[in-house]
Amino acid sequence: SDPIWEPLFAFVPPTLLIKSVADLGSLSASDKDKGLRFSDRYSYCSKEVLCNPSYSIGVTWSWMIGLYFLYSILGLYLENVLPDAMGVRKQPWYFLTPTYWGFGTANVEDRIDVIEDSTDQDVLDEEQTLKARANT
Repeated sequence: SDPIWEPLFAFVPPTLLIKSVADLGSLSASDKDKGLRFSDRYSYCSKEVLCNPSYSIGVTWSWMIGLYFLYSILGLYLENVLPDAMGVRKQPWYFLTPTYWGFGTANVEDRIDVIEDSTDQDVLDEEQTLKARANT
């Protein structure tokens, strides 16, 4: 395989899972195969058996655990930075501010926006209907 692409594919968890399952399958394919002991999860793989030791089952499990944390942190960051359904979002450096970590006080601005009366006839009719329902 191409050593340039291997690290890139390692960031896609299904490729790591497929590699691990293929290794387990090849180590337990026949009755003569002994399988894989947990203590050998890093050492079974060598170039002589056409296996890349950089991606043994132990290494791929470590990669998957690391990717779990990486993608969880990335998801939390994007959830805060990208606008939500109401259009609210935080600054990209929000986690660097002391107020995020509980130091200092947040500046909250109380502002009341004045909503002007509508001139649209449909809106006025709906407003009258709702007022009539509320009064009964």
